[in-house]
Amino acid sequence: MEDSSVQWKKISQGPYEVSNDSRIRRFDVVDEESGEIKEFKPLKMYRSEDGTISVNIVNYQHKVQKLQFARLVAEAFEIPNPMGYRYIGYTDGDKRNCAPNNLHWTPYRNLNVASRSGVAIKCMETGKVYPSKYALAKEVGVSITRVRQCLKENRPLRGFNYVVYSSQRGE
Repeated sequence: MEDSSVQWKKISQGPYEVSNDSRIRRFDVVDEESGEIKEFKPLKMYRSEDGTISVNIVNYQHKVQKLQFARLVAEAFEIPNPMGYRYIGYTDGDKRNCAPNNLHWTPYRNLNVASRSGVAIKCMETGKVYPSKYALAKEVGVSITRVRQCLKENRPLRGFNYVVYSSQRGE
């Protein structure tokens, strides 16, 4: 029995679905009358040389394609890409975490948010720690530039004060 919080979305490249908990499956048998999918087969994923997760699929033209799994998830779950960026970034810096809420579009190849910002950010009022400046910007709904300015000038952001958090490990 499948967890009710798991969502499956079809991808455009072939008869496959991706889930919000980082799985992919092929649907093989479709009931002609109802259009209902009767049989699924999970696919094996691979770690690419750059550390991202890849999957081999057979597209609608019967050609094998090696695709970046995170891109399939971002496209299927319609992660907003208003700037038309080409690459996928990982908010927590973990290229194995392809959950839709961890993905965003970026103009940079192989540059995750955690390594780009290099620091965690802590809200002084709530005590909440954000893994990166980008994660804070995304949650608060402001640009990364605005976050950087507020941190540099020690100004509040949306009524809260944030500081660079020196340790994510509680040292």
